[in-house]
Amino acid sequence: MQESDGTLILYFKSMDKGTTLTLKLAEEHVKPILSVDLSNPAGPEEIKNWIQKNNVKILNIAGPRESFFNGIYQLAYDFLQQLSPVFQNMKYQEKLTVANKVIETLKEELFCALWDTNPMEYGTGRILLPWLEEDSEYQIKKLSLHKKDEDYYLQIIYRIFGEYSEIIPLLKKRKL
Repeated sequence: MQESDGTLILYFKSMDKGTTLTLKLAEEHVKPILSVDLSNPAGPEEIKNWIQKNNVKILNIAGPRESFFNGIYQLAYDFLQQLSPVFQNMKYQEKLTVANKVIETLKEELFCALWDTNPMEYGTGRILLPWLEEDSEYQIKKLSLHKKDEDYYLQIIYRIFGEYSEIIPLLKKRKL
C-alpha cells in the first residue's frame, strides 16, 4: 500500500477488521481512498474519474479475504472485469499524451536546429533534420497506437518536415 498512489477498497455491506485496518493505514499515509460496497457498486466512470482526479498511477486494491467472506473473490473479480475497458482506455490516453509530447519536443528541437539558437548543443544545425524526422517517426511507431492515430501523428511529422522538404533530401544524401 505504501508504494501505491491510492487505494480502492472493495467490500460487501460492511468491512471486516483487516479491511478496516487497510482503510486506517491509507488514511495515515494520506493516500486517496475510494471504498466501494459491492452490494451497490459505483460505476466504471466514477472509478475512472476518481483515479484521474487523484492522479493514481499505482492502484492498491484491498478487501476482505475469501476465507473471511465466502463469495467476495467472485464479486470483486466481476467488478474489476467491468473496469478493465476503463483501465485500457486510460492507458491508451497516456500513449496519446506521449505522442503529443513527441510532437511538441520535435517542434522545439527543429526550431533550435534550424535557427541555431544554441549552436554548442546543435552544432551545424540543419545536419540534424533527417535524424529528427526519423527519431520522431520511431517514437510514434513504438507507442503501438491504433493505425488511425499513428497515421495522424506521422502526418503531422511529415507536414512539419514537408516545409523543409527541399533541405531534407539533400541532407540525407550528404555523407557525414
